[in-house]
Amino acid sequence: MNPKQISRSDQLDHIVQKLVQTLGDAYKKESVNHLLKSVLWSIRNHLPFKQAIQFLDQLPIPLKAMYVEQWEIPERVPEDLHNIDDLADKMIQQDPILLNQFRWNAEELRKSIKVVLKLLGSYLSSSCAETKSDYYYFQNDIQTYLMQKIMFERLSQKPDSSIWLS
Repeated sequence: MNPKQISRSDQLDHIVQKLVQTLGDAYKKESVNHLLKSVLWSIRNHLPFKQAIQFLDQLPIPLKAMYVEQWEIPERVPEDLHNIDDLADKMIQQDPILLNQFRWNAEELRKSIKVVLKLLGSYLSSSCAETKSDYYYFQNDIQTYLMQKIMFERLSQKPDSSIWLS
């Protein structure tokens, strides 16, 4: 099947299925979908508007739809997310279902968030991220997980020319 013929819901199912496979069979599709949405919303709600739009621009269409769902643009600049723990705490505050309904503990949630950030990072364009500073609006460890694919691509690129010393 031509990738362009895949429906948006099938694309989202594929993304969620990739997460389920990575997280393990113990995670149900419904809970992983909820986790993905919660991560996206928490990121969006803690970025200044301009940066929230820049991040949105990098996402595939099905994730864009999830990202903007129920978006209320704040009048003030939101507080920063300093690290994974901060992101997890904000997610639990805004979405207590993550721990209650899905019966995750805080440590499982943090590990799962890292997996989601790595997946989201796989959609970031290396051409738009010439340096880590292009994603300055993400704090250290959040930026690290998002940037893993880009950094790996840069490390694995072969130089244009080689100099052999004898």
